[in-house]
Amino acid sequence: MEHAVGARTDIGREREGNEDNHCSFRRSDGVWVLIVCDGMGGHEGGEIASRVACETLKAELEASEGVNPPLHLRDALYQANAAVLAAATPAGGRDMGTTAVVAWVDGLKLWYAWVGDSRLFHIREGIRIGGTKDHTRVQVMVDLGMLTEEEAQGHPEGHILMQALGGGPAAQQSFEPGITEEAVELQQGDLLILCTDGLHDLVPEAGLIVTSSGRSTAEATEAMVQAALEAGGYDNITVILLIAGAQTTPVLSVELEQQLRTKLKRNPPVIPARLPAREPILQPILAGLFFGTLAGLALGWWIHNHI
Repeated sequence: MEHAVGARTDIGREREGNEDNHCSFRRSDGVWVLIVCDGMGGHEGGEIASRVACETLKAELEASEGVNPPLHLRDALYQANAAVLAAATPAGGRDMGTTAVVAWVDGLKLWYAWVGDSRLFHIREGIRIGGTKDHTRVQVMVDLGMLTEEEAQGHPEGHILMQALGGGPAAQQSFEPGITEEAVELQQGDLLILCTDGLHDLVPEAGLIVTSSGRSTAEATEAMVQAALEAGGYDNITVILLIAGAQTTPVLSVELEQQLRTKLKRNPPVIPARLPAREPILQPILAGLFFGTLAGLALGWWIHNHI
């Protein structure tokens, strides 16, 4: 089954350079591989980190046939992590790092893996049915019930990553990529959207779905980037779109489009308070204090609600 794949990147309205890198390619065995990386550590360091990670992932995932996709994805991310760490000293940026999200599409079977807060959305008939979960401090608080999803949007600590490729000692303490161990079954017309936070911070899930409706990959990726620019474009913006077994995205029903547009009006994107650059937890001791504090608060919350 033939899939349509398209990509778009933009420097945005405020950055001096583009620290995002991406690539998509089809292996000799017909498998599609999609990669998006978002660097951190200042323009030079972030650009180097994301480029090294993207190039390493491409080289690792292009090679070998008959592989076990989850294992291959895991190994590739570990290799990319090592490559970014090795590149850090010559580049003069000890803490430079990058996020990464990777999709492996074999016919109608999907596996994906990620580190950090670049995301994959799996959309079917206008509804998100799967995808990644951010490796961020705020997501940890959501998982513990300390924040709601709504409260997490635009949170001042939303930029702080718990994991990265590279990123210095703190980001390496708990390095463990997210991996889908079992294949996700795709259906014709399903959408895979891989993107950096420069897109998903400013264009909510409902906005991505509405914006891409009834369009080719080139039209849809351009429309999503333009939506992020119109919403402020404070960061680099990168997106890859795959349409399973079709050349254009399905057209939303009138009812569903109205529902999504109403949702957007009621819950517009919250522009987060951004620091000059995304960063991992700065020191290992801070990580320990943070998790210790979270554990204590979570225990207190449980006692309060269950006793």
